Amino acid sequence: MSISKHCFAVFALAFLSACVTAPRPAEDRLFFILNYGETVPAPEDSENALELSFSLVDSKDGQIGELLRALLYGGQSVEEYAAKITDDLITTYRLTLEENSEWGFDQSWNYSEEQEFSVTGSYALIARHSFVYTGGAHPNYSTLYYVLDLKTPKALGLEDIIAEEGLAGFHTAVDRELRRYSDELTDQPLSPETSLSGGIFFEDSAVPANFYPAADGLHLHWNPYEIAAYVYGEIEISLDWDELLLSPEGTALAAAYTSF
Repeated sequence: MSISKHCFAVFALAFLSACVTAPRPAEDRLFFILNYGETVPAPEDSENALELSFSLVDSKDGQIGELLRALLYGGQSVEEYAAKITDDLITTYRLTLEENSEWGFDQSWNYSEEQEFSVTGSYALIARHSFVYTGGAHPNYSTLYYVLDLKTPKALGLEDIIAEEGLAGFHTAVDRELRRYSDELTDQPLSPETSLSGGIFFEDSAVPANFYPAADGLHLHWNPYEIAAYVYGEIEISLDWDELLLSPEGTALAAAYTSF
C-alpha cells in the first residue's frame, strides 16, 4: 500500500545543540509534517554516533490536533514529544558509552520515526513507522496504523467497523488467511485439525488492533514478535470487503475507499 506524502514543514528544536534541519514551510488542508533530526557523535576517535530522525504528523484543526496528541504523543505537543525522546536517548547513549569505555565499548545507535498520512473522503489514515537500534543482535521495527473518522473526529477500531453479528465470520476469515500465510512459509502445511500454534504462530488465535482500509479490502497487520518470531518480520493479511459483515460505520468506510 502507498500512503501519499504531502509537503513538509521543518521546525528547529531550540534545545538541541547539534545540527538540526532548518525550517521549511508546508501547506495542507488538515495535516502537515514536522521533521526533526540530530546526530550525537561518540568520542573523537570513533566514527560511531547516535542518529535520530523524526517525521511527525500534526494538524491545523484544533479537535483533530487534540486527537493526534492523545493517540500519537501521549498528550504532549509534537515538539515536546520529539524533545523528550531525543533528550532521553542522548542521556542513555552517553551514559552507556561512559560506563563501558574500559571494555572498549563503541557503538552506533539509531532511532527513526516516520509518519505518513493520507485523506480519503472523510477519513484519514496515519502510518507510523519506527526503527530502533540500541545494541544487540538486531534492530527493532514496527508499523502502526491509525484510522480516523474526520467527521467526529475519532479513531476507529475494529469494533467500530465489524458488526457484532459478523464477528464470528471475521474470526473465521482471519484464521483462514493466517493458515494460508503459515503454509506459504513452511514445508508442512497446517491440516484443518491443527491449531495456528502448530505452524509459525505463538498462539491459536490472533486478531490485531492494527489495521488499515484499502480499495481491495481490510488489511490486518502484526509487527515482529507480536504473533511470530522476529525472523518472520511484519505479517499482513487482507480480507475482501464483500466477505465481511460491516457495521454502518464500516460500510461507510468501505464505500469511501472503494469509490476512489
